[in-house]
Amino acid sequence: MIRKTIEFGNYPQSEVKDESILKELNNKIDALPNEQSNNGWHQYNYIIMSKKEKYMFYIDISLGNDKYRGVYFIKYRPFMTRYVSMHENGFQKSNGYSINTIYWFKYEPIEWEILENDKNEQFIFSSKILDSQDFGVISNNYEFSKVRKFLNEDFLNTAFNDEEKKKILDTKVDNSPESTLVLENENACNDTVDKVFLLSAQEVTNTKFGFEKDCVKSDVNRIKISTPYAQIQGCDKINEITWFCKNDTEKTNVSDFGKYAQKVIIPETNKIIRYVYIPGNASWLLRSPDSINNVIHKTNTENKTTELFDKTVMFVDMKGIMLDTVFIENTSVGIVPAIKIKVSK
Repeated sequence: MIRKTIEFGNYPQSEVKDESILKELNNKIDALPNEQSNNGWHQYNYIIMSKKEKYMFYIDISLGNDKYRGVYFIKYRPFMTRYVSMHENGFQKSNGYSINTIYWFKYEPIEWEILENDKNEQFIFSSKILDSQDFGVISNNYEFSKVRKFLNEDFLNTAFNDEEKKKILDTKVDNSPESTLVLENENACNDTVDKVFLLSAQEVTNTKFGFEKDCVKSDVNRIKISTPYAQIQGCDKINEITWFCKNDTEKTNVSDFGKYAQKVIIPETNKIIRYVYIPGNASWLLRSPDSINNVIHKTNTENKTTELFDKTVMFVDMKGIMLDTVFIENTSVGIVPAIKIKVSK
């Protein structure tokens, strides 16, 4: 299914590679931030070993009519907030980003896919993964989650100007057990009223929105590509891989996969197979909590064993399959915002 798209708002996305622009931007930097002083930069307030640390910074600068975001970090962001900082514990290094280096990203129009047109409003969600954030560190309750706060404060204020904010509707967000597809989900929470929100398990399996009903089937309409800006935040992306292999004798509607579909002949057997290849695609978070609390058995120095419950939430994986177990502390799963906006007929 090919959805209609619109552009609305702006967010840092592609990495700046033009040497002349990089030189201009770098010349506007008076000093680099460090643990003692921000030096005009802003902190992301990210967490290492369960504590906020001063190690990753950003700054916004305009050149003419274009706006850019500089990102600089002195430690690697771990893919779990409880982990120690080292490049093996995250994905920034494998994504091509290193410590003590300024990287620049251009603010570009956000492309949104239209899920639903209803009278004078549109229900839309981002065509790409725009950021990478953990759900939270305490609970998988969406009402009190860190990611909900991020969406309705940091993302909202970064992506939209005052006029655009006026067009964004307050949406009553369904957080019922039904929205998680688990009718007795004790981790479901109260409904919320939000400007920006994540999709639910129910929404990403709704055929009315063009999604595959079966959550365990690969669905190209659930596949999302991560932006370079999301990748510097630590989003775990596919680099070089082929997947979804089927014999050509099987009935495979390859056209459903559009530009991602390729026909390949295996030399050894002359067998024709179908591949779907999507470089840079990544997993993305849903707001729906898992119904199961995973138990971790922890033994202390006195040989006493205690049970800790590690909370998880649902997400869509790199193949467009909806799954139900990503730890709430995982920082490497992408963010795909959704909003409802007023439109003029």
